[in-house]
Amino acid sequence: MALYEHGLEALQKHDYEKAANLFESVLRQYPEERELHERVRLYLNICKRHATPREAARFLGKWSLADGSGDHDVEIRASGDTIVVHDRIPFPGDAPFDADDPVVQLTADGTLEWGLPWFRGLAALVVLKARIESDGTMVVTREPRGWVPVQAGPNMRRTERFKRQ
Repeated sequence: MALYEHGLEALQKHDYEKAANLFESVLRQYPEERELHERVRLYLNICKRHATPREAARFLGKWSLADGSGDHDVEIRASGDTIVVHDRIPFPGDAPFDADDPVVQLTADGTLEWGLPWFRGLAALVVLKARIESDGTMVVTREPRGWVPVQAGPNMRRTERFKRQ
């Protein structure tokens, strides 16, 4: 099972090619381990669909809200063979939310997806999905996954429009 653990380590370091090779070795060397195969196939899918800087070039750069409010800035940049999204969201009377999150995938329809671990310590994630419209505007929608509090707070399903800075 060391191959599996080394594959997870490579995946966490965003070394997708190495991780995929290790996971494929697990499939070959442990053909009877069906439950392990299910997990390995999931990780192989992640390795195969990660976005490269070349594929996501049209998203790279600094973006701000199109309404000019300055309430949310995003920088999408290449980091090795990975794309990283830096979100900065100011909160009145509190420290701003700053996060660097790796892009999960660039879908076949051209949507860039990344996740924010918004609720620290909970099994919840807000998946952000960005697409570029014909006028150059980047439209970002949100999709909460996992447990999300019901009480009042930020709208987890809102759509934001960004313009390139």
